[in-house]
Amino acid sequence: MLSAPPFLPFLWLYFGLLLAVLAWVVCVPLTEPGMIFSPLAKALERLPRWIGKPLGLCEKCFAGQIAFWSFAYWNNHLSDLLTEWSLFVGWTIFCTILIEKTASKWN
Repeated sequence: MLSAPPFLPFLWLYFGLLLAVLAWVVCVPLTEPGMIFSPLAKALERLPRWIGKPLGLCEKCFAGQIAFWSFAYWNNHLSDLLTEWSLFVGWTIFCTILIEKTASKWN
């Protein structure tokens, strides 16, 4: 099991960036028509927005979910790491926003 020392060392910052890239790739290019996850996107659109967004309709929401549950999975003493947990989720969402803005400038 990984454990997060206080205030997110480099490894956790890097891991958050990787999760942001994963969330963006799954939610944006791979859900376009004709791509592998386009049927998933169509199914999620039939759900209420508050359910569909964290499951893949919104890359920021999806990144937050992945970060939240990844941190919970890899840490045993979550009650001692609430600050780090919050920072990790926020960092991952922030990285996703940066990726989104960078990608929109290229298109």
